[in-house]
This record gives sequence, C-alpha cells and structure tokens, in this order.
Amino acid sequence: MPPFKKSLVDGYACRRADLGGELQVIETIQAGVPPTKSVGPGRCAKIMTGAAVPDGADCVVMIEQTEKLGAQSIRLTDPHTHDNIAHRAADVKTGETVLRAGSLIGPQHIAVLASVGCTRPLVAKRPRVALIAGGDELVEPSARPGPSQIRNSNSYQLAAQLEAIGVAVQDYGVVRDVAAEIDLVLKTAMSE
Repeated sequence: MPPFKKSLVDGYACRRADLGGELQVIETIQAGVPPTKSVGPGRCAKIMTGAAVPDGADCVVMIEQTEKLGAQSIRLTDPHTHDNIAHRAADVKTGETVLRAGSLIGPQHIAVLASVGCTRPLVAKRPRVALIAGGDELVEPSARPGPSQIRNSNSYQLAAQLEAIGVAVQDYGVVRDVAAEIDLVLKTAMSE
C-alpha cells in the first residue's frame, strides 16, 4: 500500500528539474483514473489528490504554488516544494504482516484490514467477566461502614483494569458469606 505512486495533493505532477520555467499541461488526471501520458521535459499533468502519478514525474507541486500563464501552461511561484507523493509500497509491502494474532482490534486496525482486503478476519469473542465481591465485612463505597466493616474498593479497581484491556465486566456487587447466596449469584452470573 499504496499499490501505485499517488499524489498527496491537488496540483501538477512534474519533473523537479523543470520547476524553474513554464510548463505545458498535457492532461488532467482524476483520482481513480490512470494517467494516459508520461511527463517529459517542460511538461506537467494536472492531478488530483489520490490520483496515480504519471511516469516521468518525480514531484507534485501544490496548486497554490503555481500560476496559470495560459490555457494549458503554468509556472511555479514558490521554489520550495515537497515531493507530495506517496510512493508504491511505502506503507505496506507484499507479504508484510499488518496485524499480529492476538491483537486487540481497534478502529485503526479496522482501516488496516479493509485496506488489504481482509473483510472476514478470524477473531475471538470479547471476553466477559462476572465480578463478585464476597465478605460480610464489605459495604459499597456509597455506604457508611459500620463497626468492623470496610468499603469495597477492590471490585472497582479490578473492573477498571479489566475494562482497560477490553474485557466486558458485569458487577454483581457484594455477596455475604452465606453458601446459598453465593451459589445463587454464581449460577446467575454463569447463566448470563
């Protein structure tokens, strides 16, 4: 990627060696349409962002850095210009790994997969975790602890850590140290 040498700006594809003089515009190249002519000495092609740069051109001068001299001729008004070209395979080369197995897929990865034609990647289902705090001494942070009680802080820290790595968390709150209550919340969590 890109699969061809493409223009990064709207402007004129030309030879850097010709930037001092008048240039004849030989064609207009739209994005998605291949160039039909090569750029030779004293010539250039009007080109749109994303269009394929024609053979012979080694830079694209931004349209704002040019002035029209006639119906089909221009000249550069600013001698300092970047190449403004994304060269073939500058981002990704054939056979190069674009995403490693085990990666957590984010929005930027979706774009990479789409750009290489991978429309049905093999993925694992996002893990879900049931979070259950157990203990008769625990109360929720909003409650005022009684004698020999403490606020449940570990559940909130653990939930935040799990969510930070992309794990969905269902918090079932504090469960007293009663076998029947623990059994009920575990069965509920497993069924959900």
